[in-house]
Amino acid sequence: MAFNLEAAKKASADEKLNLLLNAVSQLLQGQEKIEKLAANVCALETKVASHETTIKTLELEVKKLKEFSNDREQESRENVIRLFNFPMSPDDSAADHGKALANRVYEKILKPIIVAAKAKDDLGSVHQLNSVIDDCFRIGKPSLKDGILRPSPVIIKLRSKQLKQAIMKNKRNSIPTPSEREKSAGIKRFLLVEDLTPPTFKKLSEILADERVEKAWSIEGQIRFVLVGNDKTVKKVKSVFDPTSKIIESAMS
Repeated sequence: MAFNLEAAKKASADEKLNLLLNAVSQLLQGQEKIEKLAANVCALETKVASHETTIKTLELEVKKLKEFSNDREQESRENVIRLFNFPMSPDDSAADHGKALANRVYEKILKPIIVAAKAKDDLGSVHQLNSVIDDCFRIGKPSLKDGILRPSPVIIKLRSKQLKQAIMKNKRNSIPTPSEREKSAGIKRFLLVEDLTPPTFKKLSEILADERVEKAWSIEGQIRFVLVGNDKTVKKVKSVFDPTSKIIESAMS
């Protein structure tokens, strides 16, 4: 029962005392309810905090598992490179498949680079086709871009990691330029890159697209980049599963 001021004015001294005691009792009961409610809220907050900690721990474990899986997959590609813009045979003949394709890739693209690597002592000899390419094939279908039909990429599995390292080191100044006929067909240059896992390739593409980044590349599946500005320090990406904005902002700090 709520405290009634008008009734208290008309009541006797004993009644007034009883009314006052009743009001105090009600206030104490209300205080107890408030304290219980506060205790319940505190317990819920503690429980929520515990759940949040558990969720963060699980998210970290999932990230570690993703990184482990991605690293293992990248290791399985350590002798593999990917060739872009290599022209397809006009009639999709046997020249664009199997050993014939491997021979075309070797003679036109890889051999000039290997000769340059030998001249710089990065290789002991000019390796011939059978000791260079273990497997070679196209993936996907040709794509139409800006009205030009782009050849599907070529996957090249090399015989050794040493060969891959020598080729990637010397490709910049030794990879041949397209012929005039190839240029007229829309092929501006041949592009030879590491065969990256989908998460690593996606992260590299995102970093390259960021206006704060001057250039980015990969070495043995690890992404490196340089920021726009006077600081030309090479930055390393610790995890391809970190947000791109976080990676670049951390590099800038």
